[in-house]
Amino acid sequence: KKANCTAVLCGISDGVGSCTFSEIGSVVAVTTSLDLIEKELVELETLTEENVMPLMKHAFESALDAIRVRADNDELPFVEFDATLTIALFVDDGRVFFGHIGDDGIVALYTDGTYEMVTHRHKGEEANSVCPLRFSHKWEFGSLVKETASIAMMTDGVLDRTVGMEQISNLVYLPMIKSALTYAMDGDEHATKLKEHWSNYLGSDEFRAKVTDDLTLVVAQRP
Repeated sequence: KKANCTAVLCGISDGVGSCTFSEIGSVVAVTTSLDLIEKELVELETLTEENVMPLMKHAFESALDAIRVRADNDELPFVEFDATLTIALFVDDGRVFFGHIGDDGIVALYTDGTYEMVTHRHKGEEANSVCPLRFSHKWEFGSLVKETASIAMMTDGVLDRTVGMEQISNLVYLPMIKSALTYAMDGDEHATKLKEHWSNYLGSDEFRAKVTDDLTLVVAQRP
């Protein structure tokens, strides 16, 4: 609760598969960035793009610094900790602020019934390569103009089954993600049911036979 409103802070990260310590990098990226934002939000009198965006950037910078410190302390190559990072601050009046780097993404359902992927996939020059957090020149920060009902944040293992490539305008395959965006979580019981549904589906032998990548799905909504 802040500035006469309530906001939900969410974050996801996916370690780069070719990097030995990317799992550590992803954990450090998420925990550092979310902890910093949660701490510094209390200093803001209002939640506006003018004051939230610098905070998002500071969180990304702090996450990158924390990974560099971890690598130095362990005397390990910094690049071996490469990971993506996506953060969203979802305010109870329907505003969403986000920061993003990598091939993960956010799909938003607006209160007018329309939906879209609101982030970009940051891919490298080589096939299947991705721009990690240390590619600061690729960092993407923004806010959603339309009033938002719910968001689904997905690492690429889930996202690539849900949203088409840029060549087809990031077309969202709604049947895949509809239950996450539209099933109203009015309380803990409903939230638990939705979590169990997606855990069972994403962990099923049928889905795992097609996707071996990290599977992270975070849903936030205004029921």
